[in-house]
Amino acid sequence: MERRHVLRSMRVMLLAGTLLGSSAQAGIVINEIMNNPAAVSDRRGEWFELFNTTAEEIDLFGWSLRDGGRDSLGIDTPLTIAPGSFLVFARNADPAQNGGLAADYVYGSSLVLGNGVDELILLNARGAVADAVRWDNGVTFPDASGASMALLDPALDNALGASWTTTPPELVYGLGDRGTPGKANAPVTTIPAPSTGILLGIGAVGMGAAFRSGRRRHT
Repeated sequence: MERRHVLRSMRVMLLAGTLLGSSAQAGIVINEIMNNPAAVSDRRGEWFELFNTTAEEIDLFGWSLRDGGRDSLGIDTPLTIAPGSFLVFARNADPAQNGGLAADYVYGSSLVLGNGVDELILLNARGAVADAVRWDNGVTFPDASGASMALLDPALDNALGASWTTTPPELVYGLGDRGTPGKANAPVTTIPAPSTGILLGIGAVGMGAAFRSGRRRHT
């Protein structure tokens, strides 16, 4: 068991390290994660959100998402994200079943967002890591049921737990869970102006700091 967790952690660190050695295709940030909904089951209500910090429209065709294990999703259709805009990826397309949100892309069972320790890794069309987040079962990252993990600001290092917060009670969507799918997160009063520069949303140290055992628990 320990050896399996060590190997998994090494795979994630190797993926993260590719970013440091390449010019990442910048500016697509993992901005909000609902890994543990309460209004509906995890298999219906999980979702996450990407944000485009750049001044250019970006087509995510050919990009992919994965974790450090077996979960993998390839984006095989044109999927554009406008400057300063959001895309919501959800397990279920039906607002009556997914907690009441409108999804831009539905990934079904290709990805599972663990409630304990897990990660979400975004790779561009060249296979280089564009962004990655690894949460740690509440050690440094938020760990609430029925509320999303929200990045405090898209310019922050989202590999660090201190850059995230739990969406507050006043921001409720759909059937009653807390989150802002497709909108700015709670602490951000204005969306930062799109940038033409490169945002590095991950560092090897940030990714490696919280490798601990503990896998999925789903309802």
